[in-house]
Amino acid sequence: MAKKSVLNKLSNQELEKYIASNSRYTSSAIELAKEILKERGKEFSFEELKRIEQLIFEKEKEEDLNEFEPNLVEDESNNEDLPRLFPKLFILFLSVEFSLIIGGYFLWKNDKYLNHNKIIIPVMIFSIISLVIDFISLPFLYENREAITEAVRRYDYILNFHEKYFYIILFFLIRFLYSLLFVDFMWNKYFGKDLRYKSKL
Repeated sequence: MAKKSVLNKLSNQELEKYIASNSRYTSSAIELAKEILKERGKEFSFEELKRIEQLIFEKEKEEDLNEFEPNLVEDESNNEDLPRLFPKLFILFLSVEFSLIIGGYFLWKNDKYLNHNKIIIPVMIFSIISLVIDFISLPFLYENREAITEAVRRYDYILNFHEKYFYIILFFLIRFLYSLLFVDFMWNKYFGKDLRYKSKL
């Protein structure tokens, strides 16, 4: 977290680097640099303010991603030796959207690239288990969709979704939970939670 007391010691020229288009600083540091420059009398045009706000927005998105994937390195310049892998978030998305079999395939591709060759059996086992969970949970939720809808209708947040298909939302929620546990566990166990890497996408 950037501190205003620290940035206040910098010159205007140094603060200008914080709000530059190629800035590598955090969203909070960019916001503080803009505030300090305004306090010192700098006048920003509408276009400049719009560009800085867009820069802050993009940095916030990167920071949200880094909370889930802190070891994903975006800077290519000084990290040529790092392995190129399919990102964890990408694998999780495929597992939820399509099937854990698809996500497991890309985990196996990462494992093969790292020359570990240890993940294929666990992936196959978990993939079969995920199919069993899907085949049990979806028909069950479908058969009980009216009872489920009636049970949650009393809460306001149900109004944000189409009641008729709320059981599908629950199905994907279940899939998200077991996919998250699977991907996180397999990644940490076989690749290591401290492995730094670049995206293969």
